[in-house]
Amino acid sequence: MNSRRVCMESKRNIHLPFPSTHPPAPKEWLRRSRRRGIFSLLALLVLGAVAGCAGNSNPAGGQAGIPVTVAKADLGRLGHGNLLTGKIAAIEEVNLSPKIPGRVGAITVDVSEQVKAGQILLCLDAPEIEAALRQAEAAVGVAEAGLAQAELGAQKAGAALDQARDSFRLAKANYERGELLRDDEAISQADFESRFEQPYVNATGALKTAEASYNQAVDQRDHVAPAQLNQARAALAVARSNAANTVLTTPINGIVSARNVDPGELTSAAVPAITVVNIDEVVTECGVSEQQVNHLKAGQEVKVMIPALGAGPFLGQIHTISPAVDPRTKTYSVKIRIANTGHLLKPGMFAEIDLDVAAEGLLVPCSAVVTEDGTTSVFVVRESKAVLHKVQTGPSDGRYTMIREGLEPGEKVVVSGLDRIKNGARLKVAD
Repeated sequence: MNSRRVCMESKRNIHLPFPSTHPPAPKEWLRRSRRRGIFSLLALLVLGAVAGCAGNSNPAGGQAGIPVTVAKADLGRLGHGNLLTGKIAAIEEVNLSPKIPGRVGAITVDVSEQVKAGQILLCLDAPEIEAALRQAEAAVGVAEAGLAQAELGAQKAGAALDQARDSFRLAKANYERGELLRDDEAISQADFESRFEQPYVNATGALKTAEASYNQAVDQRDHVAPAQLNQARAALAVARSNAANTVLTTPINGIVSARNVDPGELTSAAVPAITVVNIDEVVTECGVSEQQVNHLKAGQEVKVMIPALGAGPFLGQIHTISPAVDPRTKTYSVKIRIANTGHLLKPGMFAEIDLDVAAEGLLVPCSAVVTEDGTTSVFVVRESKAVLHKVQTGPSDGRYTMIREGLEPGEKVVVSGLDRIKNGARLKVAD
């Protein structure tokens, strides 16, 4: 090999312009460069193969797939009732203000004070209303006196009528006797007219006058005077009502929860002056689904938790159940009353209600539900691949979650290995 190399170099050196004694360094460098290129190419091929193997280990899971466990979405009933939310409200609440506007004269209560039904809370300073009341009372007195006077006048007119009738009967009898005497020519015509006819005419006129006076007195007694008295009494009732409207009372037993005016301020019916609440018993309201509503009935006991108190649960009773669905929330309103001994429950507190009603629907294990960026989804297995489905969830009992939309009964959902898969990943379902 060496002799061949030397001969080849000798033959080539014949054409070289430089002496044959110089070493062939460029040739050696070229051979080394070729060897390095071969090694680099081999290294690139090895790296490409490794990268190809790594590329096969993508989220699709290769031929083997990512091992997961699945569960079937089935129709069923949750293990226990779900918690619904509501707010505590007083069983009774009244916003009170005077019926007439005016200046506040005195306030007898303050916030948090206990009050009884009928108790005076506020009085207006209204001297003109007091004066009108006294005037109306005096007018009633005058009308009552007028009625009594009418009674007496009717009695006198009756007596005068009786006397006029007696006089008329006597005058009539004399007149008839005088006619007989005149006809027998026992007396003259002039004597008849003066002694018998004129007294009869006078008695007749007096009777008519007495009858008219009596009828007028009776009308005064039976109609005019009573009407005047009724009118005065009606005016008195109005005056008393106006006077009563200057005094504000509470219609319920309870506690003063708000006082919005002070003495000397003007008040009106448009703005509540005082608010009274009865919290001996409180009420909370929640909305239930169509699957739950027929499992409830009035009088049924339920548990109510108040997170702010950290105590309980409190025992409540269903008071009313709405027969019609709320078109906005698509739920049925349920009102629950709760005894509030000690007044621990305050209006406005947040409440959690356990109706202990097992909701029915399409259920999946809670571990199958994925929530990301406000979107709730499940991975459905289709031809050994993971397919992400957006769903609308319902209540949960801690083990299972109800799916309202986005899933069909019988579909298989991934319940483990969710952190390793993406939409479209190839799966290996465990037996």
